[in-house]
Amino acid sequence: MAFDYAASAADAAALLDEFGQTVTLNRIVSGTYDPVTGTMTPDTEQTQPVRAAVLPYKDGDYLNGTVRAGDRRVLIAPNVQWAPDETTTLTEANGAVWQLESVAPLAPAGVAVLYKANATK
Repeated sequence: MAFDYAASAADAAALLDEFGQTVTLNRIVSGTYDPVTGTMTPDTEQTQPVRAAVLPYKDGDYLNGTVRAGDRRVLIAPNVQWAPDETTTLTEANGAVWQLESVAPLAPAGVAVLYKANATK
């Protein structure tokens, strides 16, 4: 019997709906070169509201050196229009803006159940 990862993704989304907050993910997508006209299309900004939990780290989490004081652990719901990456910023409802780092999907069997990231100011 195969494990139902889609159900796990739905559970993660439901938990973040209940206990998380709505945040906005932002990224700039570079323009492209049009060889016919010899011009570049302009960069565009993409935004999407998502549910996420922005959590402080415990003191022991700083030991490996990749997490700095003031950083936050971010858990992002899997039902996103586009997957977050290191070019993505996250804006909380209170206006705090975070740069995402070390973004990784939790994706057993290729099904994104959750996105985990470090957020820094």
